[in-house]
Amino acid sequence: MAKVAMRIEGGQYTNQNNCELEYDPEQIQRYHTANTAVLTIQGSLRQISSLEADLQGRTIELFNLSGNLSYHNLSVPMRPLTDFRYSVLGSENAVSVPLAFELTQSQLHYMEQMRHQSGPKVDMVFTIQLQGRVLVGAAGGDDTCGIRFARIATTANSNSSVRIARSDWLDGILPGLGYNETLLIELPLPQYPTVSAQMIAAVQKLEIARQHLRDELYREAVHQCREAKDALTDRNATALMDSLKPYIGDKKAKTADDILRAFGNLYTASSHPDPSKVPVEDRIEITQDDAELAVNTLTFVLRYVAQAIHTQGIATQ
Repeated sequence: MAKVAMRIEGGQYTNQNNCELEYDPEQIQRYHTANTAVLTIQGSLRQISSLEADLQGRTIELFNLSGNLSYHNLSVPMRPLTDFRYSVLGSENAVSVPLAFELTQSQLHYMEQMRHQSGPKVDMVFTIQLQGRVLVGAAGGDDTCGIRFARIATTANSNSSVRIARSDWLDGILPGLGYNETLLIELPLPQYPTVSAQMIAAVQKLEIARQHLRDELYREAVHQCREAKDALTDRNATALMDSLKPYIGDKKAKTADDILRAFGNLYTASSHPDPSKVPVEDRIEITQDDAELAVNTLTFVLRYVAQAIHTQGIATQ
């Protein structure tokens, strides 16, 4: 279990870290719909012993709570606690607090870009800021002291961070938030019985490229896309255009060929498995965006070529 330090402020409640939010980092919930991705940290808020000594028999009741989840320059507000019920807060009597944060796909993409810049093998470490109010009740049933509000908030120290292991983030959290569905354009690759041996080889290379992309091996992903292109054309500069002309005509065949040529011009040198063997002036850094563009471009081209040949072949039967 992990803990986020909090404290109740005001009056005599000045002890540092007199409350804590406990959660299981391996049980962080996530779901997504077509338009929404939600990350939920199921927390349990309780007092710690230092506060009990200050209270002198008074009761603490959590009244409301809000906050933000931050990663680098991105801050995501917490959803309102719609199902929240006021509960007495004690050391043995924890209050269940679901902290839900709604994320867009562009925000997830930003997180991934920043994580990769920090080092692709590092864990995800968020900062969580919570603030709210508690009701401080009278001691021992004596209402002469009245009931008053006090502020509760996370403390500004390392205990206000939420750490998610890299493997959990990549294998569980991101797919659960629908991110992998936007990372790749999940078009079915051609499976027609009439496709050529070159097409079959290109599809196999592209599947390897997709896996490299998921594994954050971006240069290797682009290299396999280049291999897929070479397999499709059999390393013949005019092979693709010549094979498509009988089915879709000169203009459309040239368009498909131009796309592959443009791809080759940009990535052939930069995707070399050994960058030291590439002239310095031809070297470019391969980013996640580059790898996504390469994989998705080759996916579209292979689908287009296979469907054009298959559809026109049926029409002429």
